[in-house]
Amino acid sequence: MSGIATSVEEEVAEQVKESWNVFPNPVTNGSLNLPTMGHNGNATIEVYDLTGRRWMQRSQNVAGMTQTAIDVNALPAGHYVVRMVTGETIRAAKFVVR
Repeated sequence: MSGIATSVEEEVAEQVKESWNVFPNPVTNGSLNLPTMGHNGNATIEVYDLTGRRWMQRSQNVAGMTQTAIDVNALPAGHYVVRMVTGETIRAAKFVVR
């Protein structure tokens, strides 16, 4: 890639340069840890189920942090996607609540 996006697909590929591993997965204790290393400033964290329903949204300053945790006790057992946006960086990962 040249560093200049010439299509939507290439732009998405430029944004997601590495995998983002949230843990523990599956979640059994009600707390999901999100790596934040390399992210600076305010982050918007959202959790969606696989039908697209948003279950959670919050903002948090993650500057200088290596990880943050979100409380997922209110989520029923199932499969979800967590998404974190900081500036132009977007990370997303699937996780399971048991």
